[in-house]
Amino acid sequence: TGSGPPMGVMTSTLLVLALSSLIAHPLVSRFGRRMFLLFAILMGAAFALFAILAVQIFGGAVMVESFAWIPQLDLTLTFRLDPLSVLFALLVTGAGALILLYCVNYFEDGERGLARFGSVFMGFAVSMLGLVLSDDIYLLFIFWEGTTVFSFLLIGHVTRLRTSNAAALQALMVTTLGGLAMLVGFVLLAQA
Repeated sequence: TGSGPPMGVMTSTLLVLALSSLIAHPLVSRFGRRMFLLFAILMGAAFALFAILAVQIFGGAVMVESFAWIPQLDLTLTFRLDPLSVLFALLVTGAGALILLYCVNYFEDGERGLARFGSVFMGFAVSMLGLVLSDDIYLLFIFWEGTTVFSFLLIGHVTRLRTSNAAALQALMVTTLGGLAMLVGFVLLAQA
């Protein structure tokens, strides 16, 4: 483990982005698609933070943050930033920022479901980022299931189209089966 920024950088980033997903719905409802610019800036700031950290990580440092989750069961929330996870964190935050920037001009202000889309997209981005930063099997599984739910909601965004609903249902089935297979693998690993 190398020296780095104060403990809590990864956790703080995830919490700020999670909070933005919670407030996205009322903000987009009130101010429209312009709010996607704010969320793009937030995601871009997370990208910049991980880019700064990447210099240390690719220099050989590894950051680990661990917090007691359920002390009675000895369960902790553990996040790890190593060369592979920082690469994927850059991919998630960079692509997320670009997509949100594109959304500013893609959507119309009065579009049906716009506020829900903003909230769901930010939730999906948080789940993806948590997935690549997780250093704990239980946490990884929770974030995996988060991506499953949010991808179902994103794919089925246009609820009035049957093709959108069918594609969302198919994605839900595939990712749920993948999640169940992963859970079986985790149980087998724990038994071994």
